[in-house]
Amino acid sequence: MIAKLLATQRAVALACAVAAVCLPIAVRLITGAPGALVHVRWVASVDVDARQRLETRFRLADGESLGGSTWRYDLIDPSPDNIRALVLDPAVEDTHQLDRVRFALDGAERTARRGQISSGGTLVAAADGVAVALMSFVALLALVALWHSVSTRDRWAGQRALVLRAEDRLLRAESELRPYILLGILGVAVYAVSLGYPPTNGDDLSYLVLAESIDNPLSYFIQNHGIGATYRPLLQASLWFVYQAFGVWALPNQFITLVLHLINVCLLYRIVQRAQSDKTIAWLFAAVFMVSNYTFMAATWVSDRPMALTGLFLLLLVDHLSQHGHTSGHTSGPSVRVAAIAAFSVLALMSKESGLVVPVVGLLFALLLGRAAHLTLRHRLNIAIATMSIVGFYMVFRVLIFGSGYASYTQDGVMFLGLIRYDDSADLPQLLRYLNYAENVVKNVLAPVLPVFDGVGSLLTGRSLLVYLPILASTALLFGLAARHRLTRLQLMALMIILVNAVTHYALFRDRLHYMSHAAFCLFVATSPFLGNTQDNRRATVAVKALAVIMLMGGILWTSGMIDYSMQVRRREFGMLPTEGLERYGQVVEEVLSRYR
Repeated sequence: MIAKLLATQRAVALACAVAAVCLPIAVRLITGAPGALVHVRWVASVDVDARQRLETRFRLADGESLGGSTWRYDLIDPSPDNIRALVLDPAVEDTHQLDRVRFALDGAERTARRGQISSGGTLVAAADGVAVALMSFVALLALVALWHSVSTRDRWAGQRALVLRAEDRLLRAESELRPYILLGILGVAVYAVSLGYPPTNGDDLSYLVLAESIDNPLSYFIQNHGIGATYRPLLQASLWFVYQAFGVWALPNQFITLVLHLINVCLLYRIVQRAQSDKTIAWLFAAVFMVSNYTFMAATWVSDRPMALTGLFLLLLVDHLSQHGHTSGHTSGPSVRVAAIAAFSVLALMSKESGLVVPVVGLLFALLLGRAAHLTLRHRLNIAIATMSIVGFYMVFRVLIFGSGYASYTQDGVMFLGLIRYDDSADLPQLLRYLNYAENVVKNVLAPVLPVFDGVGSLLTGRSLLVYLPILASTALLFGLAARHRLTRLQLMALMIILVNAVTHYALFRDRLHYMSHAAFCLFVATSPFLGNTQDNRRATVAVKALAVIMLMGGILWTSGMIDYSMQVRRREFGMLPTEGLERYGQVVEEVLSRYR
């Protein structure tokens, strides 16, 4: 059996090694060479229309005027033929960072690969991430094969026996670990580029300034060190420790943020696969949660790490509650522990204001579902008292550290589906302000199941609607299919989360605030009793899988495009740091410029 297994491992290792070598090369050939930042000075006689035609002809993108007739561009096609045509054109007076003799780049900063495919840089980074993962897997298989080839002399017998026992356990657990490994590989492939973001975002820099100025990270837990009336000590303490260890290097923080998101993805899969006999459905909806316009920010933006933290404690709560009464009849699973619910609630509130969702969901579970979960009246009362006490103490604590602005939140937005725009809802007349709150709640409820709104709450129209139509239709159909039968306890909990999240964020509408709601939507659909491997449900199950694949593919394409766009924004922000960032952020900007130049 071992010999047969080793033969299979060698074949798999060879295939993975070949794929790891060929995939990055093939993707680079398909996407073309990376672009480059160059300067072009046009002759004085070139007007705006002529310049735009020349920019299109020579594939000069993202033009930025540097004064006079000099412009900075992203040269998307840096081939010798294109550079020769550019520098020899009579409309071009001079160029910089181009060798005018060899018709090649001369010290130019390279940019994303957009020559053949708009998201070429993202595809290359994803291919590199997959290649690294494949080579790591090959190395693991090689170590196992090497161990089996080691001499069986007595001095190796004990260690060899231990390894063989561990290998035997690993092989038995392989079927359970495989979905988590595949989710991790997909997540790294999609989000790998975000690990290279420089720390140029304003909120990220503000948190770094705090990390540089604070001596004791424990003060984050008892004082107002946030941006506005925000209490997020878990984020700030983690940034403080990373800053002390690595300075302004962004990679550790980006890595922590991405890992938190992937942990949440795996938690969602763990919850669903206990209730869903078809593991493919569980995996697909965990993947749909992973790559979405609702979860993209929490996976890539360090300042939005609190949303991933809040999602972590919410999913831990759902995981804990869903295990109680999982077996049939009145024989319950592990006991619901008040201490666990309290701990998840406190940690969620230390993550972000959105953490209110966690204790409220715990309270609603005790009041509405506790009896069905075979909890005693005393047990339900203990949960209710604990969660209400935590929320009450939290509100009093906010009043103590923030004063009268304990519930204030300054943010721009839209009303009446985009007809009215405002800079701050506090400036609206009282009637309009309350109407705005009601509209936000309604949109927050609808967005996870009928995503017809853009990032700030306006209705999708025109091209945006057409591009997003496959995901919109798939989402609505999936929710309709999952709601056809009597709802399970997990589905009821999912609806609770969507409703509580909508009310908690009554003050505004943003895509990134639906992180927990999107997890709840995936939980609602994936745990429907309408799905499964039975003969009666087979057609519906196939349809749901097809719709989930559409959502997943759409989410990957959207996320890849947004990561590519965000990298371009970060690079522009980095270029403005010397002129606009030094005065505002001081020493931190100097450290960023020193590290990333």
